[in-house]
Amino acid sequence: MSLARKTAKWVLARTLYRKAYYRPRKENRPFLVRLDINNTCNLRCLKCFYPDYRAKGVPTRYMPLDEFRVLASRLFDHTYFLQLACAFEPLLHPEFVEILKTTDRYGIDNVGLVTNGVLLDGERANAIVNSRSLKALSVSLDGITPHMYERTRGRPLLDKVLGNITHFLDLRRRRGISFPLLKINSLLLRSNLAELPDLLAWCIEHGVDEVQFFHVQPIARDNDESALHAPDRYNAVRRELRALADGSSTALFIPPPLEPEYLDPESGEYAWRHCYIKDGDIPGAPDGRGPAAYPLHPYPEGLHCICPWMVLVVDAWGNLYPCAYRNDRPVGNILTQELEAAVNSAAMLRLRRELLRGRHREVCPFCKPTTPYADPLKRRIAHVTLEKEETRSVDAGAAGLGIPKAHA
Repeated sequence: MSLARKTAKWVLARTLYRKAYYRPRKENRPFLVRLDINNTCNLRCLKCFYPDYRAKGVPTRYMPLDEFRVLASRLFDHTYFLQLACAFEPLLHPEFVEILKTTDRYGIDNVGLVTNGVLLDGERANAIVNSRSLKALSVSLDGITPHMYERTRGRPLLDKVLGNITHFLDLRRRRGISFPLLKINSLLLRSNLAELPDLLAWCIEHGVDEVQFFHVQPIARDNDESALHAPDRYNAVRRELRALADGSSTALFIPPPLEPEYLDPESGEYAWRHCYIKDGDIPGAPDGRGPAAYPLHPYPEGLHCICPWMVLVVDAWGNLYPCAYRNDRPVGNILTQELEAAVNSAAMLRLRRELLRGRHREVCPFCKPTTPYADPLKRRIAHVTLEKEETRSVDAGAAGLGIPKAHA
């Protein structure tokens, strides 16, 4: 960068963008990081973006181990929550085991792994069980019959995935450990509603820790798989699922019923709403604002969304995005820039400044700002106890935050 550009950036950071400039501190561990170590997948799921993504001719990329170590050295000491992965299948990475071992060296309080479960076996399964930092393993499963699994996931691999899940749970039991928690992520589809109770019953029988149901996106009538096409059927299945989970050791997280108060009266579409937690609702610190061991990060107050301050989505090239792959232009790159420079790029400063001015709808018109990422209290929820609760069933509410009943 030329001296003139460096000088201009220094001046802007201390004048026009002064309030938007951000200096992350290790002691705060301010970042929620969603990291893709590759950009590949081995399934072709219903309603997934992946086929269109491949059709664009994007080259295949597996982040080399040496690059991952550079990324980790710059970012992980500042991270309180790391999710592997964000949009792709991480177990396809040929050096996944070494990547997990590298992650363990940084003492991140909460690491989660999301997988479709097809490769959850052998050395990879052992590495996951042996990880010191991995707290939750989420496996995607939308059907419990071969026909529905193949319809939703694109390949006839139900028996393999179920076998991998039961093997993992048995491996964990034989080690005498309770982490990582085993979670099942399941889409709520118009076509799979009828067999979701059987899926949950299987999970309860085999000792799965949590089952989380999510509406397929978008939650709109132009999506033929949206439960908005069958609200009464969804509500009935939802009641059945809650009854099954009641009294079991398996946590159930599920969106609210599709009642009139959750629908827009004019369009009939799903109405996204804010869902904030009042001070005192989360135990821990004396003031009720969060566990005392985790100081709250001093984000600017009154913001509608704090993603450009707390969330870093990182792709397999090290590119940074403030909340998701929102466009084709990243805001920085953690492999070519030091952390402070990467999170204070010109693009990020402009976005933060607009949010500070209250122009969230103009700069992020596509966003549904009541999803969890828009809630500053997401950080507090992430720091609520990782221990299993006596009562696990929960109504996740409009924000789908997944708070155990004892903390709701």
